[in-house]
Amino acid sequence: MVVEIQERLNLEIRRSRLILTKPFELAVIAVSKRFKDQVLMLEVPMRGVGPLLEAVKKLPSSEHLTALHPDFLQLCLLAKCHKSGLSILEDDMFEPYMQLTSSYSSAKVSELETCIQTNREKFESDNNLGPMKQAVSSMYKRNIQRLTQACLTLSLQDIANTVQLNSPKEAEMHVLQIVVSYAIIPDAKHATIVYIILLLHFL
Repeated sequence: MVVEIQERLNLEIRRSRLILTKPFELAVIAVSKRFKDQVLMLEVPMRGVGPLLEAVKKLPSSEHLTALHPDFLQLCLLAKCHKSGLSILEDDMFEPYMQLTSSYSSAKVSELETCIQTNREKFESDNNLGPMKQAVSSMYKRNIQRLTQACLTLSLQDIANTVQLNSPKEAEMHVLQIVVSYAIIPDAKHATIVYIILLLHFL
């Protein structure tokens, strides 16, 4: 049974040399999953590593994890073929997100915006451009919150300069949004900044 499924899988992989279509992908995934189940049932995971590695390589998604990745990695772990499993995880599919993490932790808005623009195509293809834009807004909020932890009194111009905003008006808008969303809690430490902002707002 295992040999028959392995032969079918190899035949499907050979057929995929030029163009991979959606029905083909589904067929390869279905046959591969069945093959993996049979190999596990017979308790010979080593026999499934090679064929599933070929199937994973043939699926047209080097930039994303596919439905076969978990099955292949499970067989690699059970067969103790760690290098085979590592070979498919070495692709840099997460590199743009790692760059984003690094840029965000730097607390520099310009660096974060540059990272998002550089990897814009990847974020759009993953349907993650919206959250990336929210990260920029979050960066402003985070930087303003840091300022309130370090200083008791700041002018809106100081906030705008430090957080890399264009104008004091923009700084006022961000700070008011933070106060309204209770991200800055007006306790004794923050009372001065909240008082100044509210005073400016109502004058």
